[in-house]
Amino acid sequence: MTNPKTAADYTTDPREAELVALLLRVPVADRPYVLAKAREISQASKAQEVAQAGRSPGA
Repeated sequence: MTNPKTAADYTTDPREAELVALLLRVPVADRPYVLAKAREISQASKAQEVAQAGRSPGA
């Protein structure tokens, strides 16, 4: 694959496919910022899941 054009070219995980599809619509110059924000949101979401499970994020 020299020039992937769809989310399916990048991932088979349905949770990631929607994010990849959205990322492909972002101008290339803005992608690093968008990826950084996505990671920040993902980490916050994971920390919240851990907290709801009754464990501390540092454990």
